Amino acid sequence: MATISRMASGKPDASAILSKGAYYILDRCASHSEVYPVVCEAFYSGVEKLAGEESAKHVRRDGLAMLHKHFPTEKVLLLEEYVRSALKETLLDWSFRVGSEDLGLSHPFYVDHLIVIRIHYPFDVARKAKTAERPDAARADFWDHAVSAIRNPRIILNQASRAIRRPRKNSSYDPDQFHGALAKPARSHGAHIDTWYGHSFDGINLWWSIDGVNVDNTVILYPDMFARPVDFDPKSMYLSKGQQVSEPHQVDLKPGELLLFNPEMLHSTQVNVSETTRVALTTRINPHEPKFNDEAPFNFEHWHNSRDIEHRKYKALDVFPAGKHRGEPSYLSRPRYESATTKTISVNHPSSEGPACAIGDLTPGVKVAVDFPDAKVILWRDANNEIKAYSRLCPHVGVDLVDGWHDADHVHCPGHGLKFAWEDGHSNCASFKLRAYGVELRDGGVFLFKRPQGASAGAEAAASV
Repeated sequence: MATISRMASGKPDASAILSKGAYYILDRCASHSEVYPVVCEAFYSGVEKLAGEESAKHVRRDGLAMLHKHFPTEKVLLLEEYVRSALKETLLDWSFRVGSEDLGLSHPFYVDHLIVIRIHYPFDVARKAKTAERPDAARADFWDHAVSAIRNPRIILNQASRAIRRPRKNSSYDPDQFHGALAKPARSHGAHIDTWYGHSFDGINLWWSIDGVNVDNTVILYPDMFARPVDFDPKSMYLSKGQQVSEPHQVDLKPGELLLFNPEMLHSTQVNVSETTRVALTTRINPHEPKFNDEAPFNFEHWHNSRDIEHRKYKALDVFPAGKHRGEPSYLSRPRYESATTKTISVNHPSSEGPACAIGDLTPGVKVAVDFPDAKVILWRDANNEIKAYSRLCPHVGVDLVDGWHDADHVHCPGHGLKFAWEDGHSNCASFKLRAYGVELRDGGVFLFKRPQGASAGAEAAASV
Protein backbone atom coordinates (compact mmCIF):
# COMPACT_ATOMS: atom_id res chain seq x y z
CA MET A 1 0.00 0.00 0.00
CA ALA A 2 1.40 3.37 -1.01
CA THR A 3 1.35 6.54 1.09
CA ILE A 4 0.52 10.03 -0.13
CA SER A 5 2.09 12.71 2.01
CA ARG A 6 2.98 15.61 -0.29
CA MET A 7 1.17 18.01 -2.54
CA ALA A 8 1.91 17.97 -6.25
CA SER A 9 4.19 20.86 -7.13
CA GLY A 10 2.62 24.19 -7.94
CA LYS A 11 -0.79 25.68 -7.26
CA PRO A 12 -3.75 23.27 -7.22
CA ASP A 13 -5.23 22.94 -10.69
CA ALA A 14 -9.02 22.53 -10.61
CA SER A 15 -9.17 21.37 -14.23
CA ALA A 16 -6.55 18.68 -13.54
CA ILE A 17 -8.58 17.46 -10.55
CA LEU A 18 -11.70 17.14 -12.70
CA SER A 19 -10.23 15.73 -15.90
CA LYS A 20 -7.17 13.79 -14.73
CA GLY A 21 -7.92 12.82 -11.14
CA ALA A 22 -5.12 14.98 -9.73
CA TYR A 23 -5.10 15.41 -5.95
CA TYR A 24 -3.35 17.91 -3.73
CA ILE A 25 -2.41 18.38 -0.08
CA LEU A 26 -2.30 21.97 1.16
CA ASP A 27 -0.38 22.48 4.39
CA ARG A 28 -2.05 25.86 4.90
CA CYS A 29 -5.26 26.49 3.03
CA ALA A 30 -7.03 29.83 2.65
CA SER A 31 -8.03 31.49 5.96
CA HIS A 32 -6.39 28.65 7.90
CA SER A 33 -4.97 30.84 10.67
CA GLU A 34 -8.38 32.41 11.37
CA VAL A 35 -10.66 29.39 10.94
CA TYR A 36 -8.67 26.44 12.31
CA PRO A 37 -8.64 27.72 15.93
CA VAL A 38 -12.37 28.46 15.69
CA VAL A 39 -13.04 24.89 14.55
CA CYS A 40 -11.07 23.42 17.46
CA GLU A 41 -12.84 25.70 19.92
CA ALA A 42 -16.23 24.55 18.62
CA PHE A 43 -15.29 20.96 19.46
CA TYR A 44 -14.21 21.94 22.97
CA SER A 45 -17.45 23.87 23.51
CA GLY A 46 -19.47 20.92 22.26
CA VAL A 47 -17.71 18.53 24.61
CA GLU A 48 -18.44 20.84 27.54
CA LYS A 49 -22.11 21.21 26.59
CA LEU A 50 -22.66 17.49 26.07
CA ALA A 51 -20.35 15.92 28.66
CA GLY A 52 -19.46 18.64 31.18
CA GLU A 53 -16.59 20.89 32.16
CA GLU A 54 -14.35 18.10 33.41
CA SER A 55 -14.43 16.27 30.08
CA ALA A 56 -13.77 19.51 28.20
CA LYS A 57 -10.80 20.28 30.44
CA HIS A 58 -9.20 16.91 29.70
CA VAL A 59 -9.83 17.20 25.95
CA ARG A 60 -8.24 20.66 25.89
CA ARG A 61 -5.25 19.23 27.74
CA ASP A 62 -4.77 16.08 25.63
CA GLY A 63 -6.09 17.28 22.26
CA LEU A 64 -8.92 16.11 20.03
CA ALA A 65 -6.87 13.05 19.02
CA MET A 66 -7.52 11.72 22.53
CA LEU A 67 -11.24 12.49 22.46
CA HIS A 68 -12.11 8.81 22.94
CA LYS A 69 -10.54 8.85 26.39
CA HIS A 70 -12.75 11.65 27.71
CA PHE A 71 -15.99 11.76 25.72
CA PRO A 72 -18.69 9.04 25.55
CA THR A 73 -18.85 7.10 22.29
CA GLU A 74 -22.64 7.17 22.46
CA LYS A 75 -22.60 10.99 22.13
CA VAL A 76 -20.28 11.24 19.13
CA LEU A 77 -23.11 11.87 16.66
CA LEU A 78 -24.44 14.66 18.89
CA LEU A 79 -21.01 16.30 18.94
CA GLU A 80 -20.71 16.09 15.16
CA GLU A 81 -24.04 17.85 14.75
CA TYR A 82 -23.24 20.46 17.40
CA VAL A 83 -20.02 21.43 15.59
CA ARG A 84 -21.72 21.42 12.19
CA SER A 85 -24.48 23.74 13.39
CA ALA A 86 -22.12 26.04 15.27
CA LEU A 87 -19.73 26.44 12.34
CA LYS A 88 -22.05 26.37 9.36
CA GLU A 89 -21.57 29.97 8.23
CA THR A 90 -17.87 29.93 9.15
CA LEU A 91 -17.29 26.84 7.05
CA LEU A 92 -19.30 28.14 4.13
CA ASP A 93 -17.07 31.20 4.09
CA TRP A 94 -13.96 29.01 4.45
CA SER A 95 -15.08 26.80 1.54
CA PHE A 96 -15.64 29.88 -0.61
CA ARG A 97 -12.16 31.17 0.14
CA VAL A 98 -10.56 27.80 -0.67
CA GLY A 99 -12.37 27.87 -4.01
CA SER A 100 -11.49 31.46 -4.74
CA GLU A 101 -7.96 31.76 -3.33
CA ASP A 102 -6.51 28.23 -3.46
CA LEU A 103 -8.25 26.90 -6.57
CA GLY A 104 -8.55 30.24 -8.36
CA LEU A 105 -12.20 29.73 -9.31
CA SER A 106 -14.20 32.61 -10.78
CA HIS A 107 -17.82 33.53 -10.04
CA PRO A 108 -20.11 31.79 -10.05
CA PHE A 109 -19.00 28.54 -8.47
CA TYR A 110 -20.98 26.53 -5.94
CA VAL A 111 -20.48 25.25 -2.40
CA ASP A 112 -22.45 22.21 -1.23
CA HIS A 113 -25.09 22.85 1.42
CA LEU A 114 -23.87 19.67 3.12
CA ILE A 115 -20.92 19.99 5.48
CA VAL A 116 -19.97 16.78 7.31
CA ILE A 117 -18.08 16.55 10.59
CA ARG A 118 -16.32 13.19 10.91
CA ILE A 119 -15.24 11.77 14.27
CA HIS A 120 -13.86 8.24 14.15
CA TYR A 121 -12.81 6.64 17.43
CA PRO A 122 -10.31 3.75 17.45
CA PHE A 123 -12.32 0.78 16.21
CA ASP A 124 -11.94 -1.32 19.35
CA VAL A 125 -13.40 1.58 21.35
CA ALA A 126 -16.18 2.48 18.92
CA ARG A 127 -17.39 -1.10 18.44
CA LYS A 128 -18.31 -1.31 22.14
CA ALA A 129 -20.98 1.36 21.79
CA LYS A 130 -24.34 -0.12 22.73
CA THR A 131 -26.35 2.74 21.32
CA ALA A 132 -25.79 6.03 19.55
CA GLU A 133 -27.73 9.15 20.50
CA ARG A 134 -28.92 10.74 17.28
CA PRO A 135 -29.36 14.49 16.75
CA ASP A 136 -32.47 16.00 15.28
CA ALA A 137 -30.53 17.47 12.38
CA ALA A 138 -33.52 17.35 10.08
CA ARG A 139 -35.31 20.07 12.05
CA ALA A 140 -32.46 22.58 11.66
CA ASP A 141 -32.15 21.76 7.96
CA PHE A 142 -35.92 22.13 7.55
CA TRP A 143 -35.89 25.70 8.83
CA ASP A 144 -32.86 26.56 6.68
CA HIS A 145 -34.70 25.27 3.63
CA ALA A 146 -37.89 27.06 4.66
CA VAL A 147 -36.10 30.42 4.85
CA SER A 148 -34.40 29.72 1.54
CA ALA A 149 -37.70 28.73 -0.06
CA ILE A 150 -39.20 32.12 0.81
CA ARG A 151 -36.39 33.69 -1.21
CA ASN A 152 -36.45 31.04 -3.95
CA PRO A 153 -39.85 29.33 -4.63
CA ARG A 154 -38.16 26.87 -7.01
CA ILE A 155 -37.05 24.96 -3.91
CA ILE A 156 -40.69 24.18 -3.04
CA LEU A 157 -41.46 23.16 -6.62
CA ASN A 158 -38.43 20.88 -6.68
CA GLN A 159 -39.38 19.18 -3.40
CA ALA A 160 -42.85 18.47 -4.81
CA SER A 161 -41.34 17.10 -8.00
CA ARG A 162 -38.98 14.86 -6.04
CA ALA A 163 -41.89 13.40 -4.07
CA ILE A 164 -43.66 12.52 -7.33
CA ARG A 165 -40.55 10.99 -8.95
CA ARG A 166 -39.69 8.88 -5.88
CA PRO A 167 -39.34 6.02 -5.21
CA ARG A 168 -36.68 5.31 -7.78
CA LYS A 169 -35.41 1.95 -8.90
CA ASN A 170 -32.36 2.35 -6.66
CA SER A 171 -34.35 3.31 -3.57
CA SER A 172 -33.50 -0.07 -1.99
CA TYR A 173 -30.28 1.44 -0.59
CA ASP A 174 -29.77 -0.09 2.86
CA PRO A 175 -26.56 0.84 4.72
CA ASP A 176 -27.36 -1.62 7.50
CA GLN A 177 -26.89 -4.47 5.03
CA PHE A 178 -23.27 -3.49 4.54
CA HIS A 179 -22.37 -2.57 8.11
CA GLY A 180 -24.31 -5.36 9.81
CA ALA A 181 -24.49 -5.14 13.58
CA LEU A 182 -21.86 -2.41 13.95
CA ALA A 183 -23.04 0.63 15.90
CA LYS A 184 -22.98 3.81 13.81
CA PRO A 185 -19.92 5.30 15.63
CA ALA A 186 -17.93 2.22 14.52
CA ARG A 187 -18.91 2.41 10.86
CA SER A 188 -16.72 3.66 8.04
CA HIS A 189 -17.24 4.18 4.31
CA GLY A 190 -16.46 1.27 2.04
CA ALA A 191 -14.81 1.93 -1.30
CA HIS A 192 -17.21 4.08 -3.30
CA ILE A 193 -17.68 6.90 -5.80
CA ASP A 194 -19.76 9.83 -4.57
CA THR A 195 -22.09 10.05 -7.57
CA TRP A 196 -23.42 6.59 -6.65
CA TYR A 197 -25.00 8.38 -3.68
CA GLY A 198 -26.33 11.24 -5.79
CA HIS A 199 -23.55 13.81 -5.45
CA SER A 200 -22.84 15.99 -8.47
CA PHE A 201 -20.45 15.21 -11.27
CA ASP A 202 -17.28 17.33 -11.49
CA GLY A 203 -17.12 18.20 -7.83
CA ILE A 204 -13.98 18.80 -5.79
CA ASN A 205 -13.92 17.31 -2.32
CA LEU A 206 -12.40 19.29 0.55
CA TRP A 207 -11.18 16.82 3.19
CA TRP A 208 -9.73 18.81 6.10
CA SER A 209 -7.66 17.08 8.78
CA ILE A 210 -8.44 18.63 12.16
CA ASP A 211 -6.55 16.25 14.47
CA GLY A 212 -5.53 12.64 14.93
CA VAL A 213 -5.37 11.69 11.24
CA ASN A 214 -2.68 9.14 10.38
CA VAL A 215 -2.11 6.30 7.91
CA ASP A 216 -3.96 3.88 10.19
CA ASN A 217 -7.28 5.79 10.07
CA THR A 218 -7.15 8.01 7.00
CA VAL A 219 -8.95 8.35 3.68
CA ILE A 220 -7.80 5.85 1.04
CA LEU A 221 -7.60 6.79 -2.64
CA TYR A 222 -7.39 4.44 -5.64
CA PRO A 223 -5.76 6.69 -8.27
CA ASP A 224 -5.45 3.97 -10.91
CA MET A 225 -9.22 3.40 -10.76
CA PHE A 226 -9.96 6.97 -11.80
CA ALA A 227 -12.05 7.29 -14.99
CA ARG A 228 -12.45 3.52 -15.22
CA PRO A 229 -15.87 1.85 -15.10
CA VAL A 230 -16.65 0.54 -11.62
CA ASP A 231 -19.62 -1.72 -10.93
CA PHE A 232 -21.48 -1.48 -7.64
CA ASP A 233 -24.44 -2.91 -5.76
CA PRO A 234 -27.16 -0.21 -5.34
CA LYS A 235 -28.44 -1.84 -2.14
CA SER A 236 -25.18 -1.71 -0.20
CA MET A 237 -23.46 1.02 -2.30
CA TYR A 238 -20.41 -1.22 -2.35
CA LEU A 239 -18.38 -2.73 -5.18
CA SER A 240 -19.99 -5.57 -7.10
CA LYS A 241 -18.46 -9.02 -6.77
CA GLY A 242 -15.69 -9.47 -9.30
CA GLN A 243 -14.74 -5.77 -9.33
CA GLN A 244 -11.00 -5.85 -8.73
CA VAL A 245 -9.28 -2.77 -7.33
CA SER A 246 -5.85 -1.28 -7.87
CA GLU A 247 -3.26 -0.42 -5.24
CA PRO A 248 -4.74 1.63 -2.37
CA HIS A 249 -3.03 4.88 -1.36
CA GLN A 250 -3.28 6.04 2.25
CA VAL A 251 -3.24 9.82 2.64
CA ASP A 252 -1.00 10.89 5.51
CA LEU A 253 -2.21 14.26 6.82
CA LYS A 254 -1.02 16.44 9.66
CA PRO A 255 -3.47 18.57 11.71
CA GLY A 256 -4.68 21.46 9.58
CA GLU A 257 -3.70 19.97 6.22
CA LEU A 258 -6.32 19.91 3.46
CA LEU A 259 -6.75 17.20 0.83
CA LEU A 260 -8.37 18.19 -2.48
CA PHE A 261 -9.52 15.38 -4.79
CA ASN A 262 -12.16 14.38 -7.31
CA PRO A 263 -14.83 12.21 -5.61
CA GLU A 264 -15.28 10.36 -8.93
CA MET A 265 -12.07 8.60 -7.90
CA LEU A 266 -12.78 5.42 -5.96
CA HIS A 267 -12.07 6.13 -2.29
CA SER A 268 -12.84 4.73 1.14
CA THR A 269 -12.30 5.22 4.86
CA GLN A 270 -9.51 3.27 6.56
CA VAL A 271 -11.12 1.50 9.51
CA ASN A 272 -9.48 3.16 12.50
CA VAL A 273 -6.84 0.70 13.69
CA SER A 274 -4.80 3.48 15.31
CA GLU A 275 -4.77 4.60 18.93
CA THR A 276 -6.07 8.08 18.15
CA THR A 277 -9.43 9.62 17.33
CA ARG A 278 -9.59 10.82 13.75
CA VAL A 279 -11.27 14.24 13.50
CA ALA A 280 -11.92 15.71 10.06
CA LEU A 281 -14.51 17.69 8.16
CA THR A 282 -15.56 17.45 4.55
CA THR A 283 -17.52 19.44 2.03
CA ARG A 284 -17.56 19.98 -1.71
CA ILE A 285 -17.11 22.68 -4.33
CA ASN A 286 -18.39 22.56 -7.89
CA PRO A 287 -16.72 24.99 -10.33
CA HIS A 288 -19.84 24.94 -12.55
CA GLU A 289 -23.56 24.34 -12.23
CA PRO A 290 -24.00 20.93 -10.58
CA LYS A 291 -25.20 18.05 -12.76
CA PHE A 292 -26.30 14.63 -11.58
CA ASN A 293 -27.06 11.01 -12.22
CA ASP A 294 -30.82 11.11 -11.76
CA GLU A 295 -30.93 7.36 -11.12
CA ALA A 296 -29.18 7.72 -7.76
CA PRO A 297 -31.25 6.98 -4.61
CA PHE A 298 -31.19 10.68 -3.74
CA ASN A 299 -29.43 13.81 -5.00
CA PHE A 300 -27.68 16.74 -3.37
CA GLU A 301 -29.47 19.51 -5.23
CA HIS A 302 -29.07 22.49 -2.85
CA TRP A 303 -26.01 24.69 -3.22
CA HIS A 304 -24.68 28.07 -2.14
CA ASN A 305 -23.66 30.44 -4.90
CA SER A 306 -20.16 31.91 -4.47
CA ARG A 307 -21.53 35.43 -4.97
CA ASP A 308 -24.04 34.95 -2.15
CA ILE A 309 -21.37 33.67 0.23
CA GLU A 310 -19.05 36.54 -0.65
CA HIS A 311 -21.84 38.91 0.35
CA ARG A 312 -22.61 36.84 3.49
CA LYS A 313 -26.03 35.75 2.24
CA TYR A 314 -25.74 32.38 3.96
CA LYS A 315 -29.46 31.63 3.94
CA ALA A 316 -29.67 31.90 0.15
CA LEU A 317 -29.75 28.61 -1.72
CA ASP A 318 -29.73 27.71 -5.40
CA VAL A 319 -31.54 24.51 -6.35
CA PHE A 320 -30.54 22.28 -9.26
CA PRO A 321 -33.22 19.60 -9.80
CA ALA A 322 -31.52 16.38 -10.81
CA GLY A 323 -34.22 15.62 -13.38
CA LYS A 324 -33.36 18.82 -15.26
CA HIS A 325 -29.67 19.00 -14.48
CA ARG A 326 -28.40 15.68 -15.76
CA GLY A 327 -24.84 15.26 -16.85
CA GLU A 328 -21.69 13.24 -17.14
CA PRO A 329 -18.18 13.69 -15.75
CA SER A 330 -15.69 15.67 -17.80
CA TYR A 331 -12.92 13.08 -17.83
CA LEU A 332 -12.17 10.75 -20.75
CA SER A 333 -13.02 7.17 -19.83
CA ARG A 334 -10.28 4.56 -19.55
CA PRO A 335 -10.54 0.77 -19.91
CA ARG A 336 -11.74 -1.31 -16.96
CA TYR A 337 -9.05 -2.16 -14.42
CA GLU A 338 -7.90 -5.77 -14.76
CA SER A 339 -5.39 -7.63 -12.60
CA ALA A 340 -3.41 -10.61 -13.87
CA THR A 341 -2.36 -11.52 -10.33
CA THR A 342 -5.63 -13.11 -9.20
CA LYS A 343 -7.01 -16.48 -10.28
CA THR A 344 -10.51 -17.70 -9.38
CA ILE A 345 -11.47 -21.39 -9.30
CA SER A 346 -14.86 -22.95 -8.57
CA VAL A 347 -15.24 -26.56 -7.43
CA ASN A 348 -18.38 -28.63 -6.83
CA HIS A 349 -17.28 -30.61 -3.77
CA PRO A 350 -17.18 -29.42 -0.13
CA SER A 351 -13.88 -28.12 1.16
CA SER A 352 -13.15 -31.32 3.15
CA GLU A 353 -13.93 -33.76 0.35
CA GLY A 354 -11.55 -32.92 -2.44
CA PRO A 355 -8.67 -30.72 -3.60
CA ALA A 356 -8.93 -26.95 -3.66
CA CYS A 357 -6.82 -26.77 -6.78
CA ALA A 358 -3.87 -28.38 -8.51
CA ILE A 359 -0.41 -27.54 -7.25
CA GLY A 360 0.33 -26.07 -10.68
CA ASP A 361 -2.43 -23.48 -10.19
CA LEU A 362 -0.34 -21.78 -7.52
CA THR A 363 2.00 -19.40 -9.30
CA PRO A 364 4.31 -17.21 -7.19
CA GLY A 365 2.85 -13.71 -6.92
CA VAL A 366 -0.68 -14.79 -7.87
CA LYS A 367 -3.39 -15.29 -5.25
CA VAL A 368 -5.87 -18.08 -5.90
CA ALA A 369 -9.47 -17.73 -4.76
CA VAL A 370 -11.41 -20.98 -4.50
CA ASP A 371 -15.20 -21.12 -4.31
CA PHE A 372 -16.36 -24.26 -2.52
CA PRO A 373 -20.08 -24.94 -1.96
CA ASP A 374 -19.41 -24.50 1.78
CA ALA A 375 -16.48 -22.03 1.94
CA LYS A 376 -14.59 -19.23 0.21
CA VAL A 377 -10.84 -19.71 0.51
CA ILE A 378 -7.77 -17.81 -0.61
CA LEU A 379 -4.43 -19.54 -1.24
CA TRP A 380 -0.96 -18.09 -1.59
CA ARG A 381 2.43 -19.55 -2.49
CA ASP A 382 5.17 -17.53 -0.82
CA ALA A 383 8.82 -16.96 -1.73
CA ASN A 384 9.82 -20.08 0.25
CA ASN A 385 7.32 -22.17 -1.73
CA GLU A 386 5.08 -22.59 1.29
CA ILE A 387 1.35 -22.66 0.55
CA LYS A 388 -0.90 -20.71 2.90
CA ALA A 389 -4.69 -20.99 2.93
CA TYR A 390 -7.21 -18.73 4.68
CA SER A 391 -10.89 -17.91 4.72
CA ARG A 392 -11.11 -14.97 2.37
CA LEU A 393 -14.03 -13.13 3.98
CA CYS A 394 -12.71 -10.12 5.89
CA PRO A 395 -13.77 -10.53 9.55
CA HIS A 396 -14.58 -6.80 9.74
CA VAL A 397 -17.84 -6.74 7.73
CA GLY A 398 -17.41 -9.79 5.48
CA VAL A 399 -16.00 -8.18 2.33
CA ASP A 400 -14.46 -10.73 -0.04
CA LEU A 401 -10.67 -10.38 -0.26
CA VAL A 402 -10.56 -11.91 -3.73
CA ASP A 403 -10.85 -8.47 -5.36
CA GLY A 404 -8.34 -6.76 -3.06
CA TRP A 405 -4.85 -5.65 -4.07
CA HIS A 406 -1.93 -7.69 -2.75
CA ASP A 407 1.86 -7.70 -2.65
CA ALA A 408 4.41 -10.25 -1.44
CA ASP A 409 3.58 -9.68 2.22
CA HIS A 410 -0.12 -8.78 2.52
CA VAL A 411 -3.53 -8.96 0.94
CA HIS A 412 -5.55 -5.76 1.34
CA CYS A 413 -9.30 -5.71 1.96
CA PRO A 414 -11.00 -3.70 -0.80
CA GLY A 415 -13.56 -2.52 1.76
CA HIS A 416 -11.89 -0.47 4.50
CA GLY A 417 -8.14 -0.91 4.16
CA LEU A 418 -7.39 -3.74 6.57
CA LYS A 419 -4.33 -5.68 5.46
CA PHE A 420 -3.70 -9.31 6.31
CA ALA A 421 -0.27 -10.93 6.39
CA TRP A 422 0.25 -13.95 4.17
CA GLU A 423 2.54 -15.31 6.87
CA ASP A 424 -0.05 -15.82 9.61
CA GLY A 425 -3.34 -14.16 8.59
CA HIS A 426 -3.02 -11.39 11.18
CA SER A 427 -4.16 -7.89 10.30
CA ASN A 428 -3.15 -4.40 11.37
CA CYS A 429 -6.04 -4.54 13.88
CA ALA A 430 -5.65 -6.83 16.89
CA SER A 431 -9.33 -7.77 16.75
CA PHE A 432 -9.22 -9.25 13.26
CA LYS A 433 -7.33 -12.15 11.73
CA LEU A 434 -8.15 -14.60 8.97
CA ARG A 435 -9.11 -18.17 9.83
CA ALA A 436 -6.31 -20.41 8.61
CA TYR A 437 -6.65 -23.83 6.99
CA GLY A 438 -4.11 -26.60 7.17
CA VAL A 439 -2.68 -27.68 3.83
CA GLU A 440 -1.67 -31.11 2.52
CA LEU A 441 -0.26 -31.93 -0.91
CA ARG A 442 -1.43 -35.23 -2.37
CA ASP A 443 -1.43 -36.60 -5.90
CA GLY A 444 -0.69 -33.22 -7.41
CA GLY A 445 -3.57 -31.53 -5.57
CA VAL A 446 -3.83 -29.05 -2.69
CA PHE A 447 -6.08 -30.41 0.07
CA LEU A 448 -7.35 -28.34 3.01
CA PHE A 449 -8.28 -29.32 6.53
CA LYS A 450 -9.68 -27.32 9.40
CA ARG A 451 -7.15 -26.56 12.09
CA PRO A 452 -7.97 -27.33 15.73
CA GLN A 453 -9.74 -24.52 17.55
CA GLY A 454 -7.19 -22.09 19.01
CA ALA A 455 -4.21 -23.70 17.27
CA SER A 456 -1.48 -21.24 16.30
CA ALA A 457 -0.55 -20.73 12.68
CA GLY A 458 2.44 -22.98 12.12
CA ALA A 459 3.61 -25.92 10.07
CA GLU A 460 0.19 -27.53 9.99
CA ALA A 461 -1.32 -24.45 8.36
CA ALA A 462 1.03 -24.54 5.37
CA ALA A 463 2.75 -27.01 3.13
CA SER A 464 5.90 -26.67 1.05
CA VAL A 465 5.87 -27.48 -2.62
